[in-house]
Amino acid sequence: MTKVIHGYDKYQLEYHQPAGCPGSGQAANFAPMISVDEARSTLLAHVSPNVAREYSLEEAPGRILASDIVAGVDVPGFDNSAMDGYAFAFREGLTRYQVAGVVRAGDWPEDPLPAGQAMRIFTGAPIPPGADTVLPQEAGRCLDGVLEFEPGVTSQGANVRKRSSQCPAGSRIASRGCECTPGMIALLASVGTTRLQLIAPPKAAVVATGNELCAPGLSLKPGQVYNSNGPAVSAYLRRAGISEIEQHLAPDSPESLHAMLDDCLKRCDCLVITGGISVGDADYVRETLQNLGVECLFYKVRQKPGKPLFVGKLENKWVFALPGNPAAVLSCLNLYAVPVLRGVMGFPHAFPQVPKFPLAQDWEKKSGLTHFAKAEVREGSVHILGGQASFDLLAFQRANCFVEFEENAEFFPAGTLVPCHPW
Repeated sequence: MTKVIHGYDKYQLEYHQPAGCPGSGQAANFAPMISVDEARSTLLAHVSPNVAREYSLEEAPGRILASDIVAGVDVPGFDNSAMDGYAFAFREGLTRYQVAGVVRAGDWPEDPLPAGQAMRIFTGAPIPPGADTVLPQEAGRCLDGVLEFEPGVTSQGANVRKRSSQCPAGSRIASRGCECTPGMIALLASVGTTRLQLIAPPKAAVVATGNELCAPGLSLKPGQVYNSNGPAVSAYLRRAGISEIEQHLAPDSPESLHAMLDDCLKRCDCLVITGGISVGDADYVRETLQNLGVECLFYKVRQKPGKPLFVGKLENKWVFALPGNPAAVLSCLNLYAVPVLRGVMGFPHAFPQVPKFPLAQDWEKKSGLTHFAKAEVREGSVHILGGQASFDLLAFQRANCFVEFEENAEFFPAGTLVPCHPW
C-alpha cells in the first residue's frame, strides 16, 4: 500500500525552536565527517530485529521466522508408493504375482495382502498392509491379471516412502531467523501450518523536500521538476520487503516540515527524507529532526556522492535524511538504509560480504573521499558507466551495482578488483 499526499495545508502549524538544541546554529555546519567504514560500524551497532507478529502462511513469503517451527504431524503420514507400479510382499526368487486389485492416492486399504498377490498402485497411494515393495510398472509386465518380472530388477523395500521419512511429528523443521522462501512455504504447508510468528516489517514514510518538486502526472510550472526521488525510494523499499509506504512532498518551510515529519514519526517506524540536509539557507531537515528529538548517529560521511548524510533514531524508529541529488539518494539508500532495514526485518548480515570484480577500464579520482560509481557487471568484469553526475539518471537503466573506490587511493588500473555493491 502506497499513500501519496501532495497537499500541505494540514502541516501549516506553528513551529518553535527549543532552547539550546544541540547541533543547531552555525556550529552545525562544521560537524566532523566520518569514513564509510565508520558509518557502517555505527549502524551495525544499533541494528536489532523488529517485534514479532502473527501472520498467515500466505503473508509469509520474504519474511523472517521469529520462532522455530515444529511439525504437528508425521510427513509422510503413512507408508506410500514413490511411483506408479505394483505393491507386494517381496520374497527372494518369486517373480510372478497375482494382481488382486488397485490402490489409488486417497484410498485406504485395510485388508492384508496375501502372500503371492500384488496390487496395482499409483504414486502417493498407501502401501497395502502386508506389502513392503513397489515394482515400477515399466519393470514388469501384466497379462491376464498376472504380474511377471525378471529376477534382480527389484529388492525388498524398493520405492516405498516410509512414514515420517521427511519429518516425524514433534521435530523441528525450520529455525528462527530463516527466510520464508517459496520452498519453505511448501515445507510449512506440508505439516499443516497456517499461522506463524514472523518479524514484522517496518511501516515507512518517504518525504521528498523542495519547493521545486512536482508530482508525476501533473503539469510542471516554471522552475519545477518532477519528483523522481520519492517513487525511486519507495520502489527500493518495496523490493526490500516493506509493503506499507507513505509518500509525501514537503515544501521548504520549517513550520510545514516540522509538522509533517512529526506526523510521520508518530505513524511510521522508518522515515526516509530526500533533500534539505545540507547547509544551504533553505536546508531545514537536520535542525527539524533535532527539534523533534531524533538522536543523531552520524552526519556527513567522507564519500561522493552523498556526503551530507544524516542517520538518526527516535527510540526504535529509524531516520535517514539523504541528499537531494538522485545519484546520492540511490547510493545512500542502497548502501546504508536498505541494509539497516533488512536487519530490522530480521535478515542476518545487514552488511553482507560484497563481491569483487576486475575493472574493465582505468579509473581515477581524488584522494580523501570514498567514491561510489554507477556501473554494470557483465562478462566477468565491471564497467564504469557514463553519466556519473549526481543529477543524471540515464545510467541507472543499465547499472546493476555501485563500485566502491576506496578513500585514500587515486588511480585504479584496469583489472583491479573492486567491491561491487549490487542494488
